[in-house]
Amino acid sequence: QYEYIVARVINNSLNRSYNYITINRGSQQGVEKGMGVICNLGIVGKVLYVSPHFSVIQSLLHKDSKFSAMLADTKEIGSVEWGDDLNPHKGVMKDVSNNAVPKVGEAVVTSGYSLFPVGIPIGKISNLHTKAGGYALNMEVTLAVDFSKLQYVDVVENKFAKEQEGLEAQQKKDE
Repeated sequence: QYEYIVARVINNSLNRSYNYITINRGSQQGVEKGMGVICNLGIVGKVLYVSPHFSVIQSLLHKDSKFSAMLADTKEIGSVEWGDDLNPHKGVMKDVSNNAVPKVGEAVVTSGYSLFPVGIPIGKISNLHTKAGGYALNMEVTLAVDFSKLQYVDVVENKFAKEQEGLEAQQKKDE
């Protein structure tokens, strides 16, 4: 179901609110807008712009990035965003059910509900917080990827993405 397009990072920012990564692969190599991007350590971001030979990725270190995630041990689903303090090593896992019993040190991985295969590392829980209102948990996550050392990435091509999107769009139309 998944194929990977290997690319070299040729530009990368990590000290802004909106960080981007440029890679040396584009539409001529099969890269399309919306594809997920990973590296050997974990998730990196998603493809935002594509030219014939280059692509720009919206990094996980971007204020508008949000990815479906799950706790590896309990399979509780939530989402991961970049932290508010702009620390390139920290993210936040949000919207996890209050019934969850997460542990500091527990792995956070992709849920398989979005651009990535299930089980790709995102990071590890480093601190637990309860959201105001008490309906969901927020957890600090130490990110698996050191974005300052990023040299190569893999663009994730989900061979069944268009088929799934079409079927889900049909279902929504019928509601």
